[in-house]
Amino acid sequence: MNARTLIAGAAAVLAAAATATALATSSALATATAAPATVLAGSGQPSGALPASAAVQSSAAHYPATPAIAAAAARPAASCTEPNCDVTYHGGPVMRSPRVYLYFWGPKWKSAAAEKGAMNYLVRFYQGLGATPDAWPLTAAQYRSSQGGPAFGRPLYAGAKVDTTKPQASVTLADFVKEADKARKAFGVTVGNLQNSLIVIAPQSGTCFAVQTDGGNFIGNCGKDTGVTAGYCAFHDYDLYQTGTTRRFLPWINVPFQLDAGTGCGEGFVNKPGTYDGFSLAAGHETMEAIADPTVSAWYDAQDKVSGGGEIADKCAWGGAAWGGHDPIGDITLRTGTFAMQSLWSNAAGACVMSGKLSLTVATPAKHKSAVGAHVSLQISARLGGHAPLTYKAAGLPRGLSIGVHSGKITGTVKSPKGTFHPKITVSYFAGSATVTFAWVVS
Repeated sequence: MNARTLIAGAAAVLAAAATATALATSSALATATAAPATVLAGSGQPSGALPASAAVQSSAAHYPATPAIAAAAARPAASCTEPNCDVTYHGGPVMRSPRVYLYFWGPKWKSAAAEKGAMNYLVRFYQGLGATPDAWPLTAAQYRSSQGGPAFGRPLYAGAKVDTTKPQASVTLADFVKEADKARKAFGVTVGNLQNSLIVIAPQSGTCFAVQTDGGNFIGNCGKDTGVTAGYCAFHDYDLYQTGTTRRFLPWINVPFQLDAGTGCGEGFVNKPGTYDGFSLAAGHETMEAIADPTVSAWYDAQDKVSGGGEIADKCAWGGAAWGGHDPIGDITLRTGTFAMQSLWSNAAGACVMSGKLSLTVATPAKHKSAVGAHVSLQISARLGGHAPLTYKAAGLPRGLSIGVHSGKITGTVKSPKGTFHPKITVSYFAGSATVTFAWVVS
């Protein structure tokens, strides 16, 4: 039996300032202290920062990228001004079938009214997020690896548990590494399915964090609204498991008790009073970044020195208030309620958007006539309101004909007997599809 080793990976930090409209920066995390037994502590480069007055550079995580390069969902080269430039693919993995496990850390989650309210809010948020007809996360579906892209259509929520153990007096990155692994075991997540499992760690109110960034600590550290102008509201990271020569990662998010930071982490940012706005804003931000860039080696903009991280949520954080932007913010409506949310960067739309849906129209071909033995070339015409690859499939074509998956051209030699056929053509992109049917007479 091969020994398995757990290694701390690279952190990505969601930061915010002490006011609702000023957002803070983050940079390299302090090296984590050594963890016991088979857990080895590592250090990483952060991503996902929300800058206020200073910007940080994003760099790829120290995690081996997949050898094959995916087809990048990037627009043709054009001039742009950061942070409004596309993210690019750096070869790393994405979460293709994401499932979220909520792990509430501390005894207060069992008794305190504030914790119970926040727990209910977060559970409902994830129970609705990702399920049809929720279109907000579909933006992330365009960001693919060589293995495919994120799939949505069902709730991301996979379960919730409370760890009644009190957090350490000063929680380090190594402590988070161990807590994420503890959550994995509590939920029964096997090592073989780590990369589709996202652990959301939610420490109780009053928790103190030793995890520092260049921008500072959690704004509500130790349960006090510090009033500082820099710090973070949440961050994402991952644990790395090695069995023999095989490495697998377990993404996780730290969502501190947002009410400890007050308006600094989004309370009242979208709604009034918006008590729990910060929880969905921070958790939603980090969840989408963890899906599209779980090891900080997949989709980000390395040239973005403005947003503080260059990931798909960083570019739209807090509506771009820190750099004078006016990106969309508002409530998203899920089947479990309405929740405060920011927009996400879409390469396909070239902007921050609240929905991953694009307009797609397919022209219905006129009635077509062909003789048996005739050579056919018929182009299906489709128009997408954005830049993204289209795929085509057909059902019910006369025998001998087929459609090009990427070209949309029907070609071949008609071999069917005489009669009238009704082909069904479906054109798809990363977040939707459209179908047309027409008549084809073979004589």
